[in-house]
Amino acid sequence: MNAPIIDVRQQHKIPLGKAFALCLKGIAHRLFRSLLTLTVIVLAVAFFMVLLCESAFTKSVGGGVAVENAARRFASQRLAVWVSDVDQIGMAARLVAADGRPLALGEIAAVSGAQLEQVRALAAESRRESRVMAFFDGMDAGSRAILVRKSKGAEIFAYLADASRWTGFDAELAQLHALKPPMPLNELKASADGHLGYVERLAGLTQSWRTAVARLRDDLAPIDRAAAPDADAGGAGHSPPVLAQASADASVEAFRRRMADALAQGEAAFLISFQACLAAHGFADTPDQVRLVHDGLARAKRRNEVRDRLSTDECHAAWHKAFLEDPLIDKKMLVLDDQRVATILGGTWTPQQLSEISRDVAEENRLLLVEKAVVERQPPGQSGQGLISGRQAFLMAISFVVCMVGITNAMLMAITERFREIATMKCLGATDGFILQQFLMEASVQGFSGGLVGTAIGLVLALIKCSLIYGVYLFSYFPVVSVMQCGLICVGTGVALSTLASIYPSWSASRMAPMDAMRVE
Repeated sequence: MNAPIIDVRQQHKIPLGKAFALCLKGIAHRLFRSLLTLTVIVLAVAFFMVLLCESAFTKSVGGGVAVENAARRFASQRLAVWVSDVDQIGMAARLVAADGRPLALGEIAAVSGAQLEQVRALAAESRRESRVMAFFDGMDAGSRAILVRKSKGAEIFAYLADASRWTGFDAELAQLHALKPPMPLNELKASADGHLGYVERLAGLTQSWRTAVARLRDDLAPIDRAAAPDADAGGAGHSPPVLAQASADASVEAFRRRMADALAQGEAAFLISFQACLAAHGFADTPDQVRLVHDGLARAKRRNEVRDRLSTDECHAAWHKAFLEDPLIDKKMLVLDDQRVATILGGTWTPQQLSEISRDVAEENRLLLVEKAVVERQPPGQSGQGLISGRQAFLMAISFVVCMVGITNAMLMAITERFREIATMKCLGATDGFILQQFLMEASVQGFSGGLVGTAIGLVLALIKCSLIYGVYLFSYFPVVSVMQCGLICVGTGVALSTLASIYPSWSASRMAPMDAMRVE
């Protein structure tokens, strides 16, 4: 007897669009349960967005404030480079700062008379040595005692250069898993072996620089007399030949002060001659840069003169009479735009000049406060690198785990409530893959929605917090691209968290037998 023929037809597949519409209807039908899952995602993503945005804001504001501070300190820094004697530590710091900057390296080579390749190699060595020193300075006393015993500073390189001690150092470092060397061990050993040679080369470059700076000082002394020949006769409108007096004073600091005075009150002829002398000695300053130094020193000179005048007993008495109080000098400098201050100072400076000084002091104070806030909020030991610090990453990991547990629990409860629905769909021909697709699609939609809402909430909270800390600097250096990147990361994180947490519940739902599901009350 022939067996009956079973006609198995090809199963109908629902298009993805209809499946997505069915998914949205399911979410709307179970809105309360969906909102529970959505809330968990929103909280986790908002917390993540706050951390990312705060880090992005801190780095952006820190970079902008650093540029402003560098511009404000440009005059004093260039003045120090031109005339100040530098020791080996200072030269090493300059080489580290110049590493990777061709113009700065070229200036060091031109002034000292060294080969550019030698200076470039010495800068790379200086950076490597500074990394080694920072590595040992940053570790605790116990770990340092284990690795290099009582060695400090340059003694560490001598200690590591010894072959037998290096073997012990290598073995001990392998046991201290929390310590990561700043470079491969072969480079660290090469740095230790070549330390004495590096010190000799650095000493030679330092001496060459000091000799060149001494020659520059000798050549600068008569420049202002040539630029202002009428100054000795008391000619009006000319800068006094203060640098010509430097030959009688061997103090570098006194020469620096006289040069600052000469540059602050120097006229066009003096500045041109000054820049030409700098160029003849290898310095890379352009006429515009010399003019910037002149402007900066002139402002500083005027501010110091006002401060000194306000510190006199006569001004103390006049201030108390006009304002009925006598605050500290720093507070006085902030109200120079008051008309009464010009009267107290005897009309030596115009109200416009005093107002400019007051704004400059206020801006400098704000920059210092913002700079301090940036330093306090940078990840320790990372100088602002990386998205979040290690502690923040740990907190985020905990919040993500809690989020996934909450989503998984909510999805399991949703599946329990939908046993009969799952059984009905299977009886109507739904495959295991379709059931799995529906639940994962539902989780992804909720993750995407929660990610968007959490990202928006986190951005608003981060803006409120950082605007209170950084003020207008936040919007002056607002990192639009970084914020967009943080937003994409957070939305993607919401989708990933929701989808990963729903894999097990969705798989369990797809594997249910229809008859078993129908028996559940």
